[in-house]
Amino acid sequence: MLFAERFPAAEAQRIGLITAMVQTPEELETLLTERLAALTAKPRAALLATRACCATRAAPPSAPVGAGPIVFLDLLASTIAAQS
Repeated sequence: MLFAERFPAAEAQRIGLITAMVQTPEELETLLTERLAALTAKPRAALLATRACCATRAAPPSAPVGAGPIVFLDLLASTIAAQS
């Protein structure tokens, strides 16, 4: 990846860049329906906190890798999460 080399989707899935592959539009629709159902079953507060973390307070690129969970926990305790 560092050298911008192309690789097949199966390799992308093997190394964790993608989580699923589909062959047909019907398979894609089924996969999306399953993923949306799983997402909407999650607690609203967690979804709002995740969205806020991604949109406004994500750790800067220079921050240590461990800063992300700290920001997430702060957001869970925020007024945004309390409103849900």
